[in-house]
This record gives sequence, C-alpha cells and structure tokens, in this order.
Amino acid sequence: MSLERKLKVTRMKRKNLLIFGIVTIFLTIIIPTGIFSELDKDIAMIFLGDKSDSIYDFNLFITSIFNPINAVILCAVAVIILIAMKKWRYGFYLALTMLLSTGINEGIKSFYTRVRPSYAHFLESGHSFPSGHSAASACFFGCLYLIIRNSTSSKKTCRIMAVFGTLFATYVAFTRLYFGVHYPTDVAVGLMWGLFLSNAMEYLMYSAGIIYRKELYYMG
Repeated sequence: MSLERKLKVTRMKRKNLLIFGIVTIFLTIIIPTGIFSELDKDIAMIFLGDKSDSIYDFNLFITSIFNPINAVILCAVAVIILIAMKKWRYGFYLALTMLLSTGINEGIKSFYTRVRPSYAHFLESGHSFPSGHSAASACFFGCLYLIIRNSTSSKKTCRIMAVFGTLFATYVAFTRLYFGVHYPTDVAVGLMWGLFLSNAMEYLMYSAGIIYRKELYYMG
C-alpha cells in the first residue's frame, strides 16, 4: 500500500478517535446530572424479578472474572504470555492501558460518587458510575483484538477475536444490570471508556514507534 494511503487511514483513525473520545467525555459529564434517570429506571425494570438458579450462578461466574483482583490476575497472565512470545511491547501496551483504564474509572467514580441502585442482588463496594467491570472487560478485549490484528495477516482470526471480544465484554456488562449493581448508563459509559482507551493507547504507542502494525490494518 502506498504511503499516501497509509497516511489517509491514519488521519481517519485519529479523527474517529477524537470524535469518540469527545462523545465519551460528554456523556461522562451529563449522565450524572440525572438527565437519563428515567430511562435508567425503565431499563432496570426489565432485570428485576426472580432469577433462575442456573443462570444466576453462570452470570455470577462471568461477572466475577472482571472483579478487581481477578482482572489483575487475568491481565498479568496475558502479559506473561505476550512476553513469553517475545511480544513484550504489546505486554507493556496491555498492562499500561489496563492500569490507565482502572485509574480513570476510579477517578470518575470518586468525583461523582453516584450511589448504586437500591435493588441490587448483593452488596457491592464503591460507587456506581461508571461500571468498572464493563470498562475493564472492554479495555482488555479491545487491547487483545488490537494486539492480534497488529500481529497476524489472517483476517479470519481478527474477525473471530472481534466477535468473541465484543460478545464477552457486552455480556459482562449485561451481568452488572442482571444483578442490579449498576444503572444502564453506568455500563454504557464504562464500555465506551474501555473501548476508547484501548484504541487511543494503541494509536499513541504506534505513533511513538513502540508497537507496530501488520499491513492488514490498512486493508480493512
């Protein structure tokens, strides 16, 4: 691919990231004002009621994967595997991005101190907005997808990872609503922050020459 085409794609990537980042920050600012409180309640009503024991236990397992301690363990294992594969640059990218995601999420929580829903199925520490589980899952799988996309020439592998990561992160967010420990807007903004940071850090580290991309990236 020509240099001109690569530059065009890079500019498009930068523009899309900027727009997505602005939207994410905008929603982070206006949601705590309560503008979507009625919508939150209406959607939350769907998840109230009795739960099937088998589904409850399965969802409890899924949501526990991105508890703070488990998320750290999962990230550490992934970083160790990347280092073992001699992809320490991507290990650094994953660890740094997950750390940044956690820091920003906790900072927003501490600033807005939104109280969790009163109908939660179990006691959850910390504040409600945004969802840390949703942000962590979106960030983790977003990073993994970008690492795979930048490391392989197989479009099929990239698509499989994209579908799997999207479905898993979305399901983790769903479990937070299922157990009533978050409002819908909590998980929505959490997912957005995770997705934005995984892409923004990849763009910045690529621009700085720390990580590299396969030509597949430019081929769509």
